[in-house]
Amino acid sequence: MEETTATQKRVCLRLKEARKQKNITLSELSKRTKISKEHLLAIEECRFDDLPFANIYKKNFIRSYCQAVGECSNSCVSQFTDEELPPPPPQPVQTKRRYSTPSVFHYLPNILRVMFALSLAGLLVGYLGLQVKHILEPPTLVVYTPQEGFITDGATVLVQGKTEKEAELSINGTTIGHNEDGQFREVIDVSDGVNTIVVTAKKKHGKTTSETRHVIVRKAEDIPTN
Repeated sequence: MEETTATQKRVCLRLKEARKQKNITLSELSKRTKISKEHLLAIEECRFDDLPFANIYKKNFIRSYCQAVGECSNSCVSQFTDEELPPPPPQPVQTKRRYSTPSVFHYLPNILRVMFALSLAGLLVGYLGLQVKHILEPPTLVVYTPQEGFITDGATVLVQGKTEKEAELSINGTTIGHNEDGQFREVIDVSDGVNTIVVTAKKKHGKTTSETRHVIVRKAEDIPTN
């Protein structure tokens, strides 16, 4: 009956009564428990909110107090938990998530990203391929005049045509220039008889293209007179 009567009292009153029955002062209890008199007084006056500690430390205070005054610590801590601490929040009900088989539209963004990456890679490879082809191929060269086998009785002949704008151009080994579009126009000297004109376009990497024209210059005595 005594245990039942004791447990009917609030735990704070139960502890205070046990201390007084054992003739233990607050100062002596403070030494035994290593708890300040201020906090011990708050426990005995049921001012648990004045204990500036988490609930786990409050339980340890109650346990230490019980052991110092000879009370059952498990009983006191259990009573303190039931009386003074708020009940734990209810646990949310876990609903079983239903999984459905994803449709093709679920993967559509990833497919589009892959297709875009592949397209970009294809364009890059194609561009690099064209650049390599452009480097490895000889330059284009077109000679408009003179035509092969051109006959003249003059001392000069006009050589004109077109090549790539990056190419170096020469006629019979002599470097000539061209405009930004690759167009060139050069007047060269010729002599009596057959003249060989070799136009050469050369890329920076050594690839060359040549066009040869033979120009015939008639001698003065070969020109018929009226």
